[in-house]
Amino acid sequence: MNKSDADKKQFLQNEERLLEAILLDPALQEALESESIVDEKNNVVALNAFTSEQKCRQAHGGKSSYWRTFSVAASVLLVVVFGLTSFYKTDNQLIVQQSVNQQAYSSGIAQTKTVTLADESVVTLNAASKIKVQYTEHQRNVTLLAGEAYFNVAKNVNKPFNVITENGKITVLGTQFNVDQTKDSVAVNVYEGKVEVRDINDIRQQLLAGDKVAFTSDGSEAKSQFNFENGVDWQQGQLRFTNVKLAQVIEKLNRYAEHPLYLDPVLNHKLVTATFKLDDMEGNISLLRELYQLDALVTGKSRYLTPKI
Repeated sequence: MNKSDADKKQFLQNEERLLEAILLDPALQEALESESIVDEKNNVVALNAFTSEQKCRQAHGGKSSYWRTFSVAASVLLVVVFGLTSFYKTDNQLIVQQSVNQQAYSSGIAQTKTVTLADESVVTLNAASKIKVQYTEHQRNVTLLAGEAYFNVAKNVNKPFNVITENGKITVLGTQFNVDQTKDSVAVNVYEGKVEVRDINDIRQQLLAGDKVAFTSDGSEAKSQFNFENGVDWQQGQLRFTNVKLAQVIEKLNRYAEHPLYLDPVLNHKLVTATFKLDDMEGNISLLRELYQLDALVTGKSRYLTPKI
């Protein structure tokens, strides 16, 4: 069936929007991934259709009509989401050729990792961080699954670069910025160029070098300024905090702790202003105890910070 150029463009735009919806829905991604095997080298998704059909027959007394309906729906969803170009069947798998380039990268406790992506963009992962990279014909999508990352994005005016988080999305064409995702919020600091952030309520803000903003599940704060000429603290072996809740400080310090720190909940909202060295966790604990009158209770290899009695 022949389509006009406008029809093709609209189809691709719809495809990109649906892919973005999948990226923003961890539950749907997990459901798809549980039924699929991604062969990144050959850019292929293998859907275990026949194995799943056998399981369904067992669960429904040998009847497979339910699975056949689900199988068709799942196949159609995969075709639309991934921009598939062809599919074929082997003995026990439905093989679907796709046009998505997908990889995942992660860093360990107290480790950082630098990754060069297919377009020469460079991502530096802070400790205990994880990203998923999905490039399509018209979009460059990176999902920050955990932790913090610094992005140096290669310029491409025809292919936006999106960083997707739990509470919003950052879109750029080419720039340098840092994204830090913690339990309660996402913080964006821009070091070069221009960035657009869009929170969960679809409120958009434009950020320039020296601008920062944080957003949560409730929405985003007004942007403010920071001294970007000082560089990224964690890349310099430090963490600097100014009036930050102690619970968030502990969460970030735990990225570098071989044995995790735990905090008495009554201390969660105590505000901290201090600088910590990433390679001196014992010194960091001592500093917290001294500044904020805390005790450190040892249980096995774990430590619990409590108010000093």
